[in-house]
Amino acid sequence: DDRIGVSEFWLYDSDGSLSKHLPAAWRPRIRYFPRFQETFPVLHRLVQKGHKYMAELLAYDHCLYSNMGAANWIVYVHEVDAFY
Repeated sequence: DDRIGVSEFWLYDSDGSLSKHLPAAWRPRIRYFPRFQETFPVLHRLVQKGHKYMAELLAYDHCLYSNMGAANWIVYVHEVDAFY
């Protein structure tokens, strides 16, 4: 939202379940990465073996380095669904 200085949201999802909850009006402002760990075969195998937090660190790095020089600030929100 431009009122708070956010022009784009980058969302990383480990199981693709977030897509059905994304408001249509927000979609132009969202970069959504469903099943991000599947982009990297070795990482995907590690996650399947129970090392799910390995993907989280790579997602943080991916976001940071992809936006370096383009963003004034980046906020990481860890497992938004864990706070319900």
